[in-house]
Amino acid sequence: MPGAPDDTRLDGRRALVTGAGVGIGRAIAVRLADRGASVALHHHGHAADAEATAAAITDAGGTAVALAADLSDLTAAGELVARAVDALGGLDILVNNAGRTVEGPFDAIDPAGFDSLVRLNVGAAFFAAAAARPALTASGHGVIVNTTSVLAAQGGSGYVLYAATKGAIVSMSRSLAMELAPDEIRVLVVGPGLVEVPRYFEEDPVYSRELGDRVVPIGRVGQPEDVAALVAFLVSDAASWMTGTVVWTDGGTTAQLDLGDLRPAVIRPAVVRPD
Repeated sequence: MPGAPDDTRLDGRRALVTGAGVGIGRAIAVRLADRGASVALHHHGHAADAEATAAAITDAGGTAVALAADLSDLTAAGELVARAVDALGGLDILVNNAGRTVEGPFDAIDPAGFDSLVRLNVGAAFFAAAAARPALTASGHGVIVNTTSVLAAQGGSGYVLYAATKGAIVSMSRSLAMELAPDEIRVLVVGPGLVEVPRYFEEDPVYSRELGDRVVPIGRVGQPEDVAALVAFLVSDAASWMTGTVVWTDGGTTAQLDLGDLRPAVIRPAVVRPD
């Protein structure tokens, strides 16, 4: 309708994005700022990147601040939220994106490694949500978006503990959506597939853009901006009737049944047989 307000705009909203130094988190923070939100970018180990992003947002006329915290310390999440609320003057949006991937045989993970990953991948989101509840309730349109992974929906050898933490995010978010519904706080989950982030090129000598494109059904590896666009929609008023939902943004990965070497044997022209 001509002249109708754009309900995907985020003008006046205040957002905290964890794990926003690089990659998906950075893209989410930039997208939210582009849609009008004031943004707090959490980082740990990527101070220069987060500060440069915050400066770029500010230079473009927006409001942004970079905040450091080690979210594997479970007391740090509440402190981070308090600092974000103080810096932004309140909070309307919490995006729990901080996390770490662990690859390798599950029985090679020691108790300290187990505890560290669960604290960061699950505990940080849990305690950030708890700390943010008062501010999000006061907002009147509070939203929490938690990041999971396609490995929460599909098995992957070598990712047992990581997949367990991402599955926990899904279950936790659904129950949290029900508990926070009376406070008018929506809780949503985004599930990225293969998204090309800097560490692929830095840490994996096998990875290439061509390889990524081949393994994704839609024929294109994901980019951080693909996830950011979805998050920006979900936290807007355009998605105001969505809560407790998991949205996969994965180029078709979770829809694909990969039969490996059996595929040529089982995919054949249809045959109609009598009953």
